[in-house]
Amino acid sequence: MSTTLTSAKNSPRIDNGVIYWHEGDTFALQLDITLSDGTNNITLTDGKTILVNIYHQDILVHQFQFTSFPNNNQVVLNFNETVTRKFPKGKYNYNIVYIGNDITTIVANNLMEVED
Repeated sequence: MSTTLTSAKNSPRIDNGVIYWHEGDTFALQLDITLSDGTNNITLTDGKTILVNIYHQDILVHQFQFTSFPNNNQVVLNFNETVTRKFPKGKYNYNIVYIGNDITTIVANNLMEVED
């Protein structure tokens, strides 16, 4: 008798713009931020801020805040044990906001889903 095991989908993964991961997983997710003022690219520098706000049913669950950018225009979301515990199985929305000379929403209401 032979048994086939179904493998889990990669975690984390991005599929059609949705960030998925398995409940309890710990990981770091690097985002490359590309901004332009219409004429020139904007380089993230100290004194500027990137906020990644994650919501469940319009209630803020967690906020990642970045004010230093040692790797150019990259930010790393660190879902360590403390952070990932905040996310039981379910669907979430996230926004990414740039605060510089102006406040600019880069991403609005994108989806995240925590799977079992």
